[in-house]
Amino acid sequence: MFDLKNHKANKRTISYAKENKISIDELKSKNPNIYKILNSQEILEVDQSLEAEALAIFEILFSDREVFKIDNSNTKRLNKLMAFPELSSDELNKFWDKLSLLLEQKTLIKKNIYYRVLNNISGEHHQLALAIKSTDWQGQENLLIGPFDSKEAAETWVSAALVNYSNFDYDHVSFNNYYFLDIFSNLI
Repeated sequence: MFDLKNHKANKRTISYAKENKISIDELKSKNPNIYKILNSQEILEVDQSLEAEALAIFEILFSDREVFKIDNSNTKRLNKLMAFPELSSDELNKFWDKLSLLLEQKTLIKKNIYYRVLNNISGEHHQLALAIKSTDWQGQENLLIGPFDSKEAAETWVSAALVNYSNFDYDHVSFNNYYFLDIFSNLI
């Protein structure tokens, strides 16, 4: 277990402590899990069905770290995995490289598993997920929809699907001879 005594709090934790009129030391001793979560680092957005495998890889590589899950199942399909203490850039890259190997193995079995890096207004996010079947799409964004057998089939579906979503835009993604759609908000 990690000793919090000499751990330096990040800005988010300092702000939380001020808002709640509690000292950092008191937060560490009375609410250590809250302290750790506030100081944790997002390592992956992951589909629930792939979460156990991602966690197993993480635990093999970094058994000295704790992982917290932010469950987004009521609002989105992807949960967030957060690590405490934070990983170095080299450690993060090592983790993401191992996830890529998992993807290569799984792709032979399931063509709709993907791993990608998103850069948007809220920063960089790594995703390990299953593409949503077009028949199951319910307005989610920042996830891949598909697979489609052709770019034309993807275009036909998205033209009809986005009729009631004027704030969404999309890109085509080609992978393993299939086409997917990346649907995202066009609002800034």
